[in-house]
Amino acid sequence: MASMLRWGRQTRGWQAYSFGRKLGVMEFDRITYDPEIMGGQPVIRGMRFPVKTVVRMTAGGMTFSQILEEHPSLQEEDIRQALEYTAGQQAIQPR
Repeated sequence: MASMLRWGRQTRGWQAYSFGRKLGVMEFDRITYDPEIMGGQPVIRGMRFPVKTVVRMTAGGMTFSQILEEHPSLQEEDIRQALEYTAGQQAIQPR
């Protein structure tokens, strides 16, 4: 099954498509891209804090509380959206 993810300008969210049929819209208002910040990779709220760093911290066993204590500029919703964003990316990647 061929799937892809693309940005919907009107919905301001990621839209998953399968064979051209829209599957759903995922809202990521805290995940941003800017070619001038971290080479355009997805970051948290325009900060120089890549989504992949949050994912690696949770994969390494850190709890939300530990991440928030170590990085006070982050909020719990930032962590949630980083994980959901990554899960959405993985779910639609062709294997």
